[in-house]
Amino acid sequence: MTEDEHRERHVKLHAALDELAADFLSQNRGALPSTTSLLALMAWSHEQTIRPTVPRNFMQTTVS
Repeated sequence: MTEDEHRERHVKLHAALDELAADFLSQNRGALPSTTSLLALMAWSHEQTIRPTVPRNFMQTTVS
């Protein structure tokens, strides 16, 4: 892996981590990044792969 490929991979990983953290915070009202452990985030994320919850701001639409 070249240095540029490595950097590009980390940019994508960082964007995914930002999205994951935002999802966690939106699903866990009152949670703060400064008081949430990495273990809690990872456990929640793993649970979402098994039993995902519907986001609080999810607007269900019907298809006709």
